[in-house]
Amino acid sequence: MAARSDRRGRLIAYERREELAELLGNLVHGEPVPEYPLGSRVASGRIRCWRDIAEDTFGFLESLLLDPSRSRGSPASAP
Repeated sequence: MAARSDRRGRLIAYERREELAELLGNLVHGEPVPEYPLGSRVASGRIRCWRDIAEDTFGFLESLLLDPSRSRGSPASAP
C-alpha cells in the first residue's frame, strides 16, 4: 500500500524485532538496506489516500469473518 502513496521517502520492511535492530544499525552506519520505492500511482492515475487503504483493510477483514477457514487459528488452514 505504501508503494502507492504520493509521499517521498523509503519503505524498509522487516518481520522480527531482531531484524529491525540490524536494519537500524545499518542505517546509522550508512550501510545499504533493502527498500521498496514509494510514490508510484495506481492505474487510474489517482493517488491512493488513507480512505482507500481503510476500505481495502476492511474488505480483507470482512473476508476473514465470512470465511473462518482462512484465519490462522483455524484447523482447516493448517498445512
